[in-house]
Amino acid sequence: MLISWTNYKWPNPKRGEAYLYLLHIPKGESEPILFMNPSKPNPFLKHPIGFIGCLSIILGFLNVVPEDYTGYLGFIFVMALITGTIFSFISYTVYYFKEKKWKKGVIEDWKAGFLNHPYTGKIKNFTGTKTLSEKDF
Repeated sequence: MLISWTNYKWPNPKRGEAYLYLLHIPKGESEPILFMNPSKPNPFLKHPIGFIGCLSIILGFLNVVPEDYTGYLGFIFVMALITGTIFSFISYTVYYFKEKKWKKGVIEDWKAGFLNHPYTGKIKNFTGTKTLSEKDF
């Protein structure tokens, strides 16, 4: 198969469902801590060839590039199309922004008191080694 790509599916969790986070009071602590990893790498870093392929087709349609370079744009687009990274890039971009929105929503729900524990502002990654802030999400 020439064209293959990774399809990133968002599972559409319900509000209040513990998806991608854990909120509890660990031993030795008096306040609850939200354990949640920051969002994965942005789409440009995860699928750079797909991004360049999308950019080349957009620049080709806009006729921004001189005539001498349209062959290069076509080559880049075809290579990104054959490898399937354009489709992976588009799929991952949608997933990435839905994940970021979900994680920000979890923090907002925690502040609003919709989760089981009161808001303390303590956020750590899942290994518990790094303290995070709300700006990381």
